[in-house]
Amino acid sequence: MATITGTLTRIDKFIDMTRLQTASRLANGLTTQKDLDELYSTLDMDFNELAKFQELKSLAMMSGTLSQDEAQQIYMYIGPTCDAFNKQDLAVKVTLTKIYAELLGRQLSGKPL
Repeated sequence: MATITGTLTRIDKFIDMTRLQTASRLANGLTTQKDLDELYSTLDMDFNELAKFQELKSLAMMSGTLSQDEAQQIYMYIGPTCDAFNKQDLAVKVTLTKIYAELLGRQLSGKPL
């Protein structure tokens, strides 16, 4: 995905790595398409999760945990409604869910975002 500066972000790299790992696991019989389809549905976000992710993303950008490019990229993927995120491919949903979980965990443990 194009960023403000046109450079690859950590998010791009994790999405690419997730795509490769998923394809490898599928090709090697370590998972099935049915399992991946179930995971895809499980990772759908509701409005409250979306709003919280947007808030945490913004706080993480203000603190320097995320770059402006990364924060903008997350916003472009999750969009203003749940539909935008819920229609992303599996690698994007997995990567962004991991980021959301990490930011939420940091907030809950009192660590700076």
